Amino acid sequence: MSLSFRKKALDNCTLSKTMFKYFAFIFGFFIVIFLYKWFWIQFEIFYDIKYLLLTILIVIAWTINTFIHLHILKNAKLSELLPYDNLDKLFVVIIWYFLYKWTGNETSLITLWITLLTIIVIVIFTIDFRKIRIPKSVGLYSLYKLIKAWLTLSISYILLSYTNITFVSLNWLIELVLYTLIALLLKDSFKSLFKQSKVFYTNRFLATLMWRTAYILWLYIIETSWVVIATLLWFLSIVFNIFAMKFILKDTPERKQIILAIIVITFIWIWYLLN
Repeated sequence: MSLSFRKKALDNCTLSKTMFKYFAFIFGFFIVIFLYKWFWIQFEIFYDIKYLLLTILIVIAWTINTFIHLHILKNAKLSELLPYDNLDKLFVVIIWYFLYKWTGNETSLITLWITLLTIIVIVIFTIDFRKIRIPKSVGLYSLYKLIKAWLTLSISYILLSYTNITFVSLNWLIELVLYTLIALLLKDSFKSLFKQSKVFYTNRFLATLMWRTAYILWLYIIETSWVVIATLLWFLSIVFNIFAMKFILKDTPERKQIILAIIVITFIWIWYLLN
């Protein structure tokens, strides 16, 4: 549901993209302090050159991808992007399948086929074939999703050696430093963070709280159940996205969107029972 709150906050602010994200990292810093106090963090990752450099690379790529996403959100409606919202899941499962097949490891055809079938059904239900219109931003959105798929697989590799709490703590601290440097280089006004509307603060806070919590839970599922299961379960987000659009953005879902939500949940249960 965080995406709808994020979109509403973005539409009701005068911040630069850097300052818009900086708000989230200030809040994320306090979450890291909480995690440090209540959870065990493997501080050896700060001295592990391979994983430290990989995390820095992930943060840089994620930052570039975030700017791409903010540009798309600012110039397109969520309903236009809905048919393409799960492209990254498709990329993850296909790359994972052929990567494991190439390395000689056991792969799940059931997971692959249910994933592909889910995406096909989502596209059929979200495109009006009487007047097919592909948004101008679909090419850029596809690039955003491809980068996100690569980032997901890279993060899952790190989680083979370190816990989700350890990774997220290092990740957010590096992001905070990076965005501070970007803001200073671009001479952004930090004072602008305190000159926004109540609508912005409410929606940005909720979006940040929901997304950061979801991110930690998502990493935990990857760590304990592996990346493909986490990716497949993420299809459930479309259900919440549809209803969030109605109640937060006042974009009432059509009947076929509600049917789509039920079908997606059904596919998830079929996959669960078959595995």
